[in-house]
Amino acid sequence: IEGIIDIAAGTNHLLFLKQDGTVWGVGLNTNGQLGDYSTSNKLTPVQTADIKDIIQIEAGNAHSVALKSDGTVYAWGYNGYGNLGDATTTRRTYPVEVRYLSGVKDIAAGHHSSMAVDMDGKVYAWGYNGYGNLGDGTKTTRLTISETQGLPPISEVDLGVNFSAAVSENGEVYT
Repeated sequence: IEGIIDIAAGTNHLLFLKQDGTVWGVGLNTNGQLGDYSTSNKLTPVQTADIKDIIQIEAGNAHSVALKSDGTVYAWGYNGYGNLGDATTTRRTYPVEVRYLSGVKDIAAGHHSSMAVDMDGKVYAWGYNGYGNLGDGTKTTRLTISETQGLPPISEVDLGVNFSAAVSENGEVYT
C-alpha cells in the first residue's frame, strides 16, 4: 500500500495510517484487531472498517486504538480487560468509540490497556490495572476511562506490558 504516514506494531499485527486518514492492518486477527469485521488472519493489508479522518494509530497486544481529527478515540480487538473502553469485555471486530472521552491529542495502547491525553493535558486510562499501571491510585481494572492522578499537564503517553509513562509539557518524565 502507498501513502503511509504512520505505522504501529502490536504483538502479532501491524497497522498502517495512510495520508487519506484511513487505517489498514495485516497479521494476526483472531481477536478482530484489524477491525475488518472478521477474525481471519490477513497476509495482505485490509482496511479497517467504518473509520476515517484518523491522525494517530496505536497497536496493543491484541487490540488497536485510533485517534480521529475531531479528538474522539476508537478501539477494536481483544477486550477481556476493558481494553476498548466501551464498558464491556466483549471482543469487537470493528471500531467502537471509547466512552466518555473527547478532546484527545495523544493515545497509547499497551498489553491489555489503553491511554489518552486530552487538550488540557489530563491523562485517562482504561483496561488492565493489576499493577497500578493506569495510575488512578488503585489496582482495579477499568472498563471505561479513569483519570490518572498526580500528574502535571502531560503532552504524551506510552504504555508497556504492565506500566505506563508520560512526558509533561515541560519535559519531565513520569512512570
